[in-house]
Amino acid sequence: MKAKALYTILSAKYKNGQVLFVDDLSLKAQRQKNALVVLKALSKVSGYNDLLNKRNNSAYIALSSKDTNTEKSFRNLEMF
Repeated sequence: MKAKALYTILSAKYKNGQVLFVDDLSLKAQRQKNALVVLKALSKVSGYNDLLNKRNNSAYIALSSKDTNTEKSFRNLEMF
C-alpha cells in the first residue's frame, strides 16, 4: 500500500515537471556547507529556481547506494 502511494505521488510530480534527476551526488566531507553548495547549484536549473527561496520548501534526495558523507551532510539541513 505504501509503495503504491509513493508511486502515485512521484508519478504526479514527474508529470508536473517537479522531479529532477542527477547522475551522481557524492560529497567527500560531512559538512552541511557542502550540501548547501549542491542545493544552490541545483536551484540554477530552469524550473527549480525556488528551491532555496520558498519557505517550508522541501526536497527528497534518493541515493543509488549508501553514502554516509552525503547522508550526514543533508540530514539536518534547515533553510529557515
